[in-house]
Amino acid sequence: MSTVEMRKLEPVECGEASAVLNQAALHIQLEIGKLQARLGWCRESIDFIICNSVQQYSQYMSKEHKRAAAIKGDDAAMKFQQCLMDTQLRLDALQFIPQQLRALSDSFIALQRAKGARI
Repeated sequence: MSTVEMRKLEPVECGEASAVLNQAALHIQLEIGKLQARLGWCRESIDFIICNSVQQYSQYMSKEHKRAAAIKGDDAAMKFQQCLMDTQLRLDALQFIPQQLRALSDSFIALQRAKGARI
């Protein structure tokens, strides 16, 4: 929305815009919660699949290297790992959007108050 369009808004319209932005922020926050749950599910599934095979690797390998080797050696674990990476990418893309939407919503509330004061 341009500055010119914002100047033309009535105070009630500013409040409505704020409410819509807050709804969008809530919707995205709920999606983030689902993605975080999926990440946990993927991690738990990988751990369950590789728990026995991790022990076969050298004791001198770091924990991370053992985990990576065990995942690489199991097709199911690889699929969960791919799911985990895809989910993490989506989560990273969405992470800060609710905060930005709420800030924009607050701007509309401030505009609404300023317009209300001028009437």
